Amino acid sequence: MIYDWLVVWRGQVAVALDTKGPEIRTGVLAGGVTAEVELEGGGEVLVTVDDTYRERCDQHVIWVDYKNIMSLVNVEQRIYLDDGLLSLIVKEKLETALKCEVPAPACLSVIQLFRRSGVCHL
Repeated sequence: MIYDWLVVWRGQVAVALDTKGPEIRTGVLAGGVTAEVELEGGGEVLVTVDDTYRERCDQHVIWVDYKNIMSLVNVEQRIYLDDGLLSLIVKEKLETALKCEVPAPACLSVIQLFRRSGVCHL
């Protein structure tokens, strides 16, 4: 189809792709809806689908509502929170959690948007 447009227009054709992954919600921080936690650069955090942590997230464990994430994410891929302002690198896949590295210091507040990168090299 794109080739057909190139022939008709005899020039360049711009193509836009939606590469944004699914929007996934994180759980509530143990400190409540106004709480914030500091994630240390170089530290580790578990991203889990275990509902036990739904309202008990902290600097060590972040619950997400997307159960299928365990089958979609691979080791060494990045996952993003808060529209990409915070990234985590998956280091290990456990039964109900992803063990992740925090590459740079960041602050996490309640119910952030969470996205999985669709790019394979991450």
